[in-house]
Amino acid sequence: MIRISMKGHKETIEKLKRARKDLNNGEIVAEAWQTHRMVLVPTAKAEAPFDTGDVRESIRTRVEGNKMILEATSPDAKYPHEGTSKQAPNPFLVRAVEQTMPDLNKRIQTAFDKRLK
Repeated sequence: MIRISMKGHKETIEKLKRARKDLNNGEIVAEAWQTHRMVLVPTAKAEAPFDTGDVRESIRTRVEGNKMILEATSPDAKYPHEGTSKQAPNPFLVRAVEQTMPDLNKRIQTAFDKRLK
């Protein structure tokens, strides 16, 4: 006969329950967003076209409920981003999000793992 005894599983289950609760109510993602902003905004600014610098300087993030919004608040930002009849679209905000998504995923994983320790 082989018998295996494990101790500490109740603590692990409780940690998993708390982590799941934090994930469901958005705390884990919100925590990841707070640090991800430090990567996302500079990336978006680097991707933005440079003319007067107004568009770059207007790039910021904000949190509304359970979502983070990356935006360029300059009235001129839509022209390069969406394009015009004389200029092809240059979706610099989209590129910034795509480039930094692996970083955000790692930050979410780290925030989740932290709750299991």
